[in-house]
Amino acid sequence: MENPPKDFFRLAVGREVRLRHAYVIKCTQAIKDPEGNVIELRCTYDPSTRGGSAPAGRKIEGTIQWVSHAHALDAEVRIYDRLFSTEHPGESGDFKRELNPHSLLVVRAKIEPSLASAKPGDRFQFERAGFFIVDADSKPQTLVFNRTVALKDSWIKYTKKVEPKPLQNVEKSKGDPQARSAAVLSAEAQALQAKHGLSADEARTLADEPMLLSLFEHAVRAGSLAKSASALCCNDVLGELRSRKLECAPFDGSKIAELLSLLADGTLSSKQGKDVLGEMFAGESPKAIVEARGFRQISDTGAIEAMVDRVLSGNSDAVQRFKAGNANVLGALVGLVMKESAGKANPKLVNELLRKKLL
Repeated sequence: MENPPKDFFRLAVGREVRLRHAYVIKCTQAIKDPEGNVIELRCTYDPSTRGGSAPAGRKIEGTIQWVSHAHALDAEVRIYDRLFSTEHPGESGDFKRELNPHSLLVVRAKIEPSLASAKPGDRFQFERAGFFIVDADSKPQTLVFNRTVALKDSWIKYTKKVEPKPLQNVEKSKGDPQARSAAVLSAEAQALQAKHGLSADEARTLADEPMLLSLFEHAVRAGSLAKSASALCCNDVLGELRSRKLECAPFDGSKIAELLSLLADGTLSSKQGKDVLGEMFAGESPKAIVEARGFRQISDTGAIEAMVDRVLSGNSDAVQRFKAGNANVLGALVGLVMKESAGKANPKLVNELLRKKLL
């Protein structure tokens, strides 16, 4: 970006970024054609920063993925989106008018030469783009990839995102994604959203799933916060039901409230909460599962600090990489401490103690 705001950490003239697995580079000049289009970037690189290393005290804010144009392979990439621009096709009387013209975008791309041996059915993550599968249409010289899951881009809020053409009855709210989403809610979903302050997606899901709505309302009556109960029902409970191919859960909303209480008071971490929810489908209550399985979060500062010290002393290389500016190492160290605690340590406390000792 030629004139970036302060929160832009990718490449700009006069700024440094790290090329992942390569060097830190600094853009010194952007060359333009007669029409003003940037056609070339001239950069310097620091030989001492290869492969993630950096001089002590030097911090690089941005890391970007890249491919070498001279060595990259050609590929066809198919970006799939929603087939319809409304959640309930046909409501307008002609579903063809509701087809999303952006449901398939085919682009030519450059990919790493290591993918030359990829076979139909193989799956890969393309950085900052999503997850892709090799299509059966692939040929030895031209691979074809279909996107299966997109990724959330942290910079997207600063850019113009192409949206499917809105329906006529929500034209007035097309500049506001939240308003557009709310405009197509049913009356029941709108009432839920207004009463409990839920997101449009959660209100819609509860309105469309009577069993989930019953769990949610029972949990709220039992004292749970509406937003917490809604998030658990619409995400975790619904996910378990679908993966198990069940029509209803073998517990009521009081057990949802019980689980949320254990999460709120720190007895369980979010990871342990998911494990307990999975076992609730066998008919046990959350508290009984916690006692029987020892699912109790460790929140004792002294105990966690001892684990952190052991992990840091046994991973001096990772510590040095973090101090040299590789912030991604922190996540790996958190994972090692969580492993040391058998997944029971309070992740927030682990993160705080690691940062305190590393910074």
